[in-house]
Amino acid sequence: MKSSSWQNSLLKFNPCIEAIIWMKSQNSIKKAWDNCHRGDWMLWFACHLSIDMHILTLASGFGRHLISKKELEIIVSIAANATPSAKIKNQQQTANICRRILTKKVFKAIKLINQK
Repeated sequence: MKSSSWQNSLLKFNPCIEAIIWMKSQNSIKKAWDNCHRGDWMLWFACHLSIDMHILTLASGFGRHLISKKELEIIVSIAANATPSAKIKNQQQTANICRRILTKKVFKAIKLINQK
């Protein structure tokens, strides 16, 4: 399947191979966001879109305690190395939180990028 413009835009951020393969199975950025089961990918993407760290902190599950971009990277790395069952549960819960908290901000950032 040939990459579309939204997929090419995401490829500029150098996602992992697993994310690239999954992304190519999605036919739009909206469907990809809505269908994503990997909260760590969603946080990674939002981070690359320069979403406000306060919003990313909420989405990462750390409540109101502001974390740095480096701490967010550590959280994503720890989540990626959890046991398989804990990893799947965490990824799905984080994905649901990301959809609830980040959707409007992410699509606003995408719109701004596309206007450039």
